[in-house]
Amino acid sequence: MLVLLIALMNLPTAISTLSWQSFIGDIIPDSRRGEFFSERSRILTIVGMIVTFITGMILNLFEKSSPLPYQLLFLIAFLFGVLEVNFLLKHIEIKQTKDKLVTNVSFTKTVNLLIQHKSFVTFLICAVIFNFGWQMAWPLFSLYQINDANASAFWVSLFTVANQLSQIVTYRWWSRRAEKWGNSLMLFIAGIGMATAPIFTILSTNLLYLVFINFYSGIFVSGTVMLMFNQLLNVSPASNRTSFLASYNIIIGAIGFIAPQIGVYILDLLNMTMAMSISSVIRLFGGLAFLVVVLYVEKATNIKEYPNQYHYKR
Repeated sequence: MLVLLIALMNLPTAISTLSWQSFIGDIIPDSRRGEFFSERSRILTIVGMIVTFITGMILNLFEKSSPLPYQLLFLIAFLFGVLEVNFLLKHIEIKQTKDKLVTNVSFTKTVNLLIQHKSFVTFLICAVIFNFGWQMAWPLFSLYQINDANASAFWVSLFTVANQLSQIVTYRWWSRRAEKWGNSLMLFIAGIGMATAPIFTILSTNLLYLVFINFYSGIFVSGTVMLMFNQLLNVSPASNRTSFLASYNIIIGAIGFIAPQIGVYILDLLNMTMAMSISSVIRLFGGLAFLVVVLYVEKATNIKEYPNQYHYKR
């Protein structure tokens, strides 16, 4: 029943994510995108860190088998969700006229439209490789922390807080470096850092060490999350942004469904060390793929495709 409810919960989440990405891409000018998303991410991470820490302390006051604290927290989250929708409805959206949009596009035409934009295709390939290695390790981290390191709910919350704290202090740094050196180059750096996280995690079960590793990995998580979204908006033409975002989310969503299961399958087939190592290798390939984009693709064709919204900085 819990799995079914989570599946149903993610249906409106998928729709809202697509709508939000398209909406935010329209209302935030290209020139302010890096500054805006770094500040937004920093504020949201601060709020998330505080809430996560409080949640961990509350859960620690109850028996592990008691469902009551979880039920109350889910109810509170629902109420905040209603409040969020209320504030979103206060935004005034200027609808685009139909002559600026491609309407009633078939599946075949959509695919052809995507293929024509080489910068989007190359970014999508890089994102698929990297996200596969990234997401296959998500359940492995939790399993390692709980089963191998015997972390309690309080320690798990500390891991999250440490991860979010480093994100808070590095969002602006990633934004400034991206403006100077370009999104893809910084994605390569973030990807390399992300590739080291699984390997470093399994070196010890010491809880203080794991807090430090979560702080370390948060530095690269902030860059990865912000820069990948910025790059997605950069390579998605404004006139058909919704179609491009939908295609991206469908493909990455499929990766998010398959990759964690493969990660757990490898864990059962081999062991935690091998599963984490494979995740690191795939993440490394994903990071290198972003470097290939910098060296070859962006210099050759991307500037011509999006002269008003995309440029390569040496």
